[in-house]
Amino acid sequence: MAFSESWVKQGRKIIIRQWKLGLFRGLLIAAAQFCYYLSLRHIEFAIATTISLSGPLFVTLLSAPVLKHKVGLIRWIAVFLGFIGILLVVNPDPRIFNWYSLLPLCSAFCYSSTSVTASLFDDSTPTPLMNMYTLIGALIGSFLSLFMTGTYTEIVQNQDWLWLFAMGVFGGTGVYLWVSAYRKTEPSNLSPFQYFTIPISFLMGWMFFGEAPFSKLFPGVLLILAGGFLVILHDRKN
Repeated sequence: MAFSESWVKQGRKIIIRQWKLGLFRGLLIAAAQFCYYLSLRHIEFAIATTISLSGPLFVTLLSAPVLKHKVGLIRWIAVFLGFIGILLVVNPDPRIFNWYSLLPLCSAFCYSSTSVTASLFDDSTPTPLMNMYTLIGALIGSFLSLFMTGTYTEIVQNQDWLWLFAMGVFGGTGVYLWVSAYRKTEPSNLSPFQYFTIPISFLMGWMFFGEAPFSKLFPGVLLILAGGFLVILHDRKN
């Protein structure tokens, strides 16, 4: 926050009017991460990431009732295509359905809620200060999840501390950039760009874990991408 010009101009105030909203967003992030990381123990990395990309669908659905944003017909069509794609990836066939595949879906809903609620803050609230309250809420949620599950894993290798630190740096930077973007435009305009994580997650899953779930991803992933690019092309045209 020390580098935030808006925070310095406001006298470096710590208390904000919407502190409850900030803490609530943190609890949502903790729930989202808990669901997503738990799913990685049972399903492939690329599959979990692809299912979690149903987030833009939830953002579009929540933008209308929560933010009173107008969502056009093209975006609703894109949401429908993405939803069908998610169903194909999840594969609800009871003979082979994996209940753990619903965890990334829950994670996507929680993350989408944090994206939408970012626009509810006062324009005068500095983004770093808003993130501070969100991080406090996430910390509280993390401790709650620890006590609720009753499990604890001891870190035995020093290298694990490096990975945890890297997760915090990359995750915190990503959240800051996304929140800044969501405060400057409608959430439904930014949602399609999340689809670019599909090929990235597939590449990382192959490089680090030796996973290549081609048969599970296709053709559902194509519909998800089609929905995202449909919105991008529509926005460029207008």
